[in-house]
Amino acid sequence: MESMQAEVIRAALVTTRASSTAPERADASSRLERWSNSGGADCWSTFIGIFGDISIIDRISFAEKQPSPSEQRVANGAKLLLITLFGAKLRREYVGLQREQPSLAGQVFDCLGNALASLGNATTDSRDSEGDNRAMASALSSALSAAAVRVSSPSAPNEGIMKIVLACNES
Repeated sequence: MESMQAEVIRAALVTTRASSTAPERADASSRLERWSNSGGADCWSTFIGIFGDISIIDRISFAEKQPSPSEQRVANGAKLLLITLFGAKLRREYVGLQREQPSLAGQVFDCLGNALASLGNATTDSRDSEGDNRAMASALSSALSAAAVRVSSPSAPNEGIMKIVLACNES
């Protein structure tokens, strides 16, 4: 059986690939929506696995071959879609995750910072890729900020922001 990470990435690729038919896109989009709205640790762990090593999307997309510029754009579109789904899940559920599974919530927060750092260290071959990386960095920054706000509390209002500053200093 295919790993959940690979299944999710393949569905994201179908939604961003121009050659996908409308029914294929609708099915893949529906599966992604159901999956990202599912509760429990599995969804969070899958996101952590994907964004803990964001290059997994490229490895699954290209199967070790050199991608064409259009293939890279499809993979970058899939990354941006998954970042957006991750950010939406954070906004909906992160407070509950912190309360119910604080260790997993910490892994999610760290994963976002690491993904942003790895994206910042990525090299690009084209102007399109640079623009794609800026869009992904913006979406990751937004998701990280959403998590930081949710980490903060009335007794420690800057705690989440300080975690971001410390993570940036370490990378």
